[in-house]
Parts: sequence; C-alpha cells; structure tokens
Amino acid sequence: MKKMFSVLVPVTLQQLVISMNFIIDNLMVSYLGEEFIAALGSSNKFMVIVRMSIIAICSASGSLISQYRGSRHKEGVSRTFAINSIITFSTAMIFCIIFFTNKDFILSSFSDSKEIVLISWSYLSIIIFTSFSFSLIMPMMTVVRSTGNVVSALLVSVISLFTNFIFNFILIYGKFGIPALGIRGAAISTVISEVLSIIILLAIVNYKITPISKIKDIDFSFKDIDKFLRVSLPLLSAGLLTSLSLMFSHNIFGRLGEEELAAYGIISPMENILSDLFAGVGLASIVIIGAELGRNKFESAYSHAKSIIWSGLASSLIIGSCFIFFSSKVTWFLDIDEETVGYVVTMLTLLGISMPVRTFNSTMSNGMLSSGGDNVFLMFVTMTADWIFALPSIYIGKYLFNWNIPKIYSVLILSEILTATIFIFRFRSKRWMTNLVGG
Repeated sequence: MKKMFSVLVPVTLQQLVISMNFIIDNLMVSYLGEEFIAALGSSNKFMVIVRMSIIAICSASGSLISQYRGSRHKEGVSRTFAINSIITFSTAMIFCIIFFTNKDFILSSFSDSKEIVLISWSYLSIIIFTSFSFSLIMPMMTVVRSTGNVVSALLVSVISLFTNFIFNFILIYGKFGIPALGIRGAAISTVISEVLSIIILLAIVNYKITPISKIKDIDFSFKDIDKFLRVSLPLLSAGLLTSLSLMFSHNIFGRLGEEELAAYGIISPMENILSDLFAGVGLASIVIIGAELGRNKFESAYSHAKSIIWSGLASSLIIGSCFIFFSSKVTWFLDIDEETVGYVVTMLTLLGISMPVRTFNSTMSNGMLSSGGDNVFLMFVTMTADWIFALPSIYIGKYLFNWNIPKIYSVLILSEILTATIFIFRFRSKRWMTNLVGG
C-alpha cells in the first residue's frame, strides 16, 4: 500500500498542478471581460482535441513502458519512447495543418459573436504552436513517470506552473515596461513555460533514462511499430471521439447566448482541473498495474486496481461536497453579472453531485483499462455514451425543446452514468488484464 501511494500521490498532484495552468489563465483573463472568458473557453476546446489526441497516444506508450519496466526490458522502454516521440510530433503537425487550412470554419463554430471569434483567433494563432511543444513534453513526461521517476515529473510541472503565472502577470497586464498584450499574453506565457519544461525534461531523460545522443541509434522494427499502433490507435480513436464530442457540445453552448457561454467558459477550466486530477489517478494506475501485468501478477494487479478505485471515490466525495458548498460563493473570485452567476451556481452544484461517477470513469478510461491494452473496448464505450446517447440528446433538447444550459449539462451527466455502468461490468470481468509485452 505504501508503494502504491508513493506513485499515486505524486502523479495525481502533478495532474492537479498541470490543470492549475487553466485556472490561472481563466482567472487572469476574466478581468479583461466576459467576452474574453468565453473566447478562452472556446479556444481551449479545440486545443483539448489536440492535447487529448497526444495524451491518448502517450497513454498507450505508458502502458507498454510500464509493462516493459515490470519485465525488466530496458530496450523495450527505449524503443517505445522513440516511436512515441515520432508519432506524437507527427500528430501535432497534422493538427496545425488542419487548423490553418480550416481556421474560418473552426473559429465560426465557437460562437455567433464576431467579437468572440476575433478574440479566439488572437489567442489560437499563438497557442496552436504549443501543439509541437506538448508533443515533445508528453513522451518525455510519460517515460519519466512510467519508469518510476514520478517526483521528477511533478517538479517539472510545478516549475512550469510558476513560470506561466509570472509571465501571465507581466504580459497580460503589461508590467515592468512591457505593453499589455491581453489574451495574447496568456498564450505567449504558455509557450514560454512549455519551452522551459522541454529543456528540463531533456536533462532528466538524458540523465535517468537514456542518453539523448543515443536516441537516433535506437533500432526498432516493423514489429515494434505494429505493437505500438495496435495499442495506441484504438485509444487515439477514443480520444478523438471524446474530444470531438466535447467540441460539438461546446458548439451547442455557443448558440445558447453570451451569458451561458461565459458560464461554461468558467466551468470548463474547473472541469479540466477535476478531469486531470482524477486522470492522474488513472495514469498512476498505469505505472502500478502495468508493472504488475508485465510480471504476470494478475491477482496483485486486480487488488491494486480495487484499492485505487476506492481511494479515488473517497476523494471525489470530499471534493464534490466542497463544490456544492462553495458554488454560491463564485462571486468572490469572478466579476460577472447576475444571470451568469445563476448558471454557474447550478452547473457547479451538478458538477459536485456527479463527481464520484466522473472520477470512476476517468480512472477507468485514463489508466485502469488501458494498462492492460483494453483500448478497443474503450473506443466502443465512447461511441455508445457520447455519439449514440449524449450528442443526439442535447441536439434534440436544444433545437426541438429549447433547453437552457443546466438541462443540457444534466444530459451530459446522464451520459457519464451510462459509461460508469458499462465500466463496472467490464472491470469485474477481468478481461482487461493482459500482458502486452510477453514477459
């Protein structure tokens, strides 16, 4: 149990620190006006697609690396890291091409407001280039974390957070003789903090994992690539389907009105924080359970999995209760009008109530099932919950019954309940426990 928490706590804290970047951006941009909050939330929905795709690829990589580590196969770790880095960088390049060749369509899907679209462009035209920095950070972060160096990964994220905060303060508001750049300053700050993270991670990988100078000499065969793609492509498909469903959902929110879009812009970073926090539980489970599966210790893996799930659920009950209690105090932190406050309070309460279900789903999808390569099943669940149930329901609700944002948000929570029900049966079947590396 002590060994489990020595991985679980740093990885979960790291995800929380990473998510704090979104909250810092949102709070500091909020003082520019509601249209800037809405634009930031809209822009981040596209970036979520990019980042979730890269994270999905790296999650598959983490499963393989953890199992290779469990079976003490160092060459397998190095080969997987090299393949992962190539594929994530290529993915980032594809998304950048898609954005710049379809920017008018993408931006117009955010909102009917021309002002919000223009502000979104000023932010996205810079932040899109973090696709490349993120595609370098995540493979390195994955190999550092999956080989047990979880504290090092946490420290990198803490340094990045403080760097982003300091440069946000300077560039958004114009301090120390630098002109105020507004929302563009938030984008530039993110670029600076991620470049710093790359430099630090290169040093860690070079010192603790494999010399950077030798990466070009790593030899991998078609069989290695095929193994990686068999694990990663279903997970990438699931990630794309999830992020696209979020974008279509946001398209609905953008048609509801500026106050409702602003409310969702406020809620969205909080959702991201909670999602990343409990995704951290899932990512920790890849490190812990993946190593056990790589050693063919299936009963031990199942026992650890149950402990991780119960720990996550206990934490979610506490956090969810805090969200419900403090939902009415949102005006302490944000300068928004009364109508927007009403929407935010209702949605925060719903978010708090649904916290245990969301936590369980995040733990299962971000680590538990993928630790054994059960990624085709994850893709099936995403198709069922998001594309067969949630999206059709909210489109019908909006365009036939003129639902407001709390009702639409409630349907998304019902989708989470459906997903959790499917996951429970799959977990108890133990069919997700597979040795992927043949150790």
